[in-house]
Amino acid sequence: MNNNNTTAFKLPLYWLFELSLPKEFLTDIAIYFVNHLLKNNGFANQKLKPHLDKTIGINLGSNFANLILQVAKIDENYVLKKEQTLSVTMEQTDVQIIFPDNFLTLSNLPNLLHKLKYQKNELFAEVKIIGKVDFAETLSFLLKNLNWDLEADISNFIGDVPAHFLGEIFRKIFTLNPLNFLNTNAIKT
Repeated sequence: MNNNNTTAFKLPLYWLFELSLPKEFLTDIAIYFVNHLLKNNGFANQKLKPHLDKTIGINLGSNFANLILQVAKIDENYVLKKEQTLSVTMEQTDVQIIFPDNFLTLSNLPNLLHKLKYQKNELFAEVKIIGKVDFAETLSFLLKNLNWDLEADISNFIGDVPAHFLGEIFRKIFTLNPLNFLNTNAIKT
């Protein structure tokens, strides 16, 4: 019998964007990235200072494990620290941040990055923040106002000139409709 069905192994290109990674790995990357932003945005220290030791419960959706974080001071910076020793449940935290279920999927990444750069208020309109009012307002402010200087981060690895060149490319890409990059019919030859 000739079972020459090669099409069974062909997967659509968007499949690459739905790879499953271990939940702990993804949450550790998210914490690292947020702390990187907090350290690089000077105003964040003053905003977090009055909330030292307060807890945050974060639900990033079904692709991630729920996080319980605590505001901590490391060196001169106030950061979010993953606390394994806390006996606090999600409901007992000072504030809960709840993201929509498909918010942080790899297939949504182009749209997410575009909105992060150009439509922050629209992006975080879907995120629920509940809990102690003053702390919730601080976290809401930080979500909307933290900025990522991608060019500066890239320049640490490849130098200023190539980083500026890549920064220009990213700016041009994400000013376009990011969903076109997932639609193969949008590519004109």
